[in-house]
Amino acid sequence: MQATHANVAHPDRLALFPSEPQRLEAVRVIARVGGPRVPLFCLADDHAHFLVLAPPVRARLLVRSLVQALNYRLGFKLAPPFFKPVQSRTHFEGLFRYILDQTSHHDIQLAAHPALWPGSSFHDLVGARRLSGFDRRLLAEALPRWSDEPIFAAVGLRPCRPVGDGALQAVGLEGLVEAAARAVGRPDLLGRRTPVIRARRTLARTARALGFADRQIARALGCPRRTASHLAATARSDPDMSRALRLQVALHRAVQARALPVRSNPGR
Repeated sequence: MQATHANVAHPDRLALFPSEPQRLEAVRVIARVGGPRVPLFCLADDHAHFLVLAPPVRARLLVRSLVQALNYRLGFKLAPPFFKPVQSRTHFEGLFRYILDQTSHHDIQLAAHPALWPGSSFHDLVGARRLSGFDRRLLAEALPRWSDEPIFAAVGLRPCRPVGDGALQAVGLEGLVEAAARAVGRPDLLGRRTPVIRARRTLARTARALGFADRQIARALGCPRRTASHLAATARSDPDMSRALRLQVALHRAVQARALPVRSNPGR
């Protein structure tokens, strides 16, 4: 399968999406517009990278659509995109580390760790985030016998498995709410958009199963107790969302266990 590496930048090399809510909005746009053709991406500080799985002409059209969608969110026009064809499998595989580790490459101080940076598709690739439109299945066609190990290695981690109930209880309800929000690419669980409701249902169902009282769940979600009880009682099993929640906790535990210090995130 043909692939193209594209990057775009702020015309004056200023910050593109300086706050976490802005970055999260941008990645949702990329997932929605790029779909399965853009499984690898990262927002750096003043520029962004995309790997597009498509013939050159189609790849250019798709990137231009991405640029138009991002321009709408930014309120100004990005500089014209730069395109480079992916020449070989070695080139392709090398792009995982290059793109997913942009925060280290550019020493982005807002990033606590490349595995926790919300502006890349790392979480989406390993199933720790569920964004509408994102789909990694085309990678199997482009890279036969590919596994998650090099994806984790690109951000300096060994493959993580979803944590068990004990680890979820250890982070507490506040930690679970934060993990659930990250799992749907949102800064919080406020509002009634479909991904937020999905995350709230999984959170309520999981928290009740862990032994938390409905009043505690309600307080954590900022909703009436009756609403929390309804969410917990009516939520159906959602394996993908549950896995994403547990992987979010696993990733943060893995980063904390590394020697590399975790920076505070002033952009949150």
